[in-house]
Amino acid sequence: EFENIETAKQLIKSCIGTISSDEIEFELHSVKAWGMHATVAEKFSGVNEKVFLVGDAAHQFPPSGGFGVNAGLADAHNVATKIGLIKAGVLHSSSLAEYDHERRPVVNTAMKTALDNYKRGLIPAKILGLDRGRLATATSLLQTSGALATNLFSVDRDFIMDVEKKILDLALSFGKIHLKLLENKSNTLDKSTFFVSADTMAQKSKHALKQAIEERELALPLLFPLIDIGYTYSETSESDWVLTDPRAMPSPRIRNVLHPGSILPHVFVNDSEARSNISTLDLCSLEAKYCLIISKMDMLKAYEELRRELESPKVTAPVNVYYIIADDEDDPHSSVASLGADTKVLSDIGNCWGSLCQRHGIHGVLARPDQHIVATFSSAEDIRNRFYDYIKPVER
Repeated sequence: EFENIETAKQLIKSCIGTISSDEIEFELHSVKAWGMHATVAEKFSGVNEKVFLVGDAAHQFPPSGGFGVNAGLADAHNVATKIGLIKAGVLHSSSLAEYDHERRPVVNTAMKTALDNYKRGLIPAKILGLDRGRLATATSLLQTSGALATNLFSVDRDFIMDVEKKILDLALSFGKIHLKLLENKSNTLDKSTFFVSADTMAQKSKHALKQAIEERELALPLLFPLIDIGYTYSETSESDWVLTDPRAMPSPRIRNVLHPGSILPHVFVNDSEARSNISTLDLCSLEAKYCLIISKMDMLKAYEELRRELESPKVTAPVNVYYIIADDEDDPHSSVASLGADTKVLSDIGNCWGSLCQRHGIHGVLARPDQHIVATFSSAEDIRNRFYDYIKPVER
């Protein structure tokens, strides 16, 4: 009945509100019942990288996992970052081809997980005797027979649909009788052979369900950190692409991987000028600039020397530089000022950033505006040798 256009119009008007619904004109072109899909477009871009598919235009997920919104936002963030950097002269237009290369493996992995979640979600229902396959078969048979009756005997289609609905409702009610026995907490059941047998079956189903969830770990998790935020944009081919090792992420709420392609870890740092704590993720600018985070003074000196050698009054590196210091470091502001560096000094709260860098042997991180790490540097020499492999100076 919801596929009726007039019914759908009334529903839309009721959602708009009784006062303003008559004032807002709209045209309803079609109405279609929602159906679950698991599809990925053959290409995420086309027309010589002038048209890009993001969100549901590029992929449609089953709802089991809730990956659709996060994937769509990441799509848009990725391609918008590239377009912004190209317009600013930081990247060549050929980098737009990387959009499909980077996003497709992430989407495919999320799709496999969503489908696996969906199949696992059917197991408890099947144990309780609610087999979706049988229901789908019954629905298909009813629809086929209804269509035949409409064509052969010129029976009104609305009448046929009403009959189909009643038959299906009756079949569902009968198929769920045993579930009432699972709710029964008394011994007031009719002791006929039928009910004794049904009660035994219900108790067996309850035990099987408990065993499946507790012992076989078939319960669905509520968080999927590796799918949502733990993925890595890799330079390898899709067949070689894998998610970040789960063992490297001790907490599902912490991203603590300093690898090129991964998302910059979230760590709180203190901005003394603003008198507030901010996330390292917020250091990635919405402008067409990269973010360079350094945690050693000799590396900051090396970067400044390199910058002065290669830059000029007309040319500059599109980079915002941050120097994260330990809480107990003596007057770092004067040290930075002596370099003539246009660098923001931030304090490492609880030595979280320092510990992360120490664990990876990394003290310099270059990230894109979309918060993905481009490169990491381990020493002053490393930053001298490789920094401009990733950054193209642009006109001021």
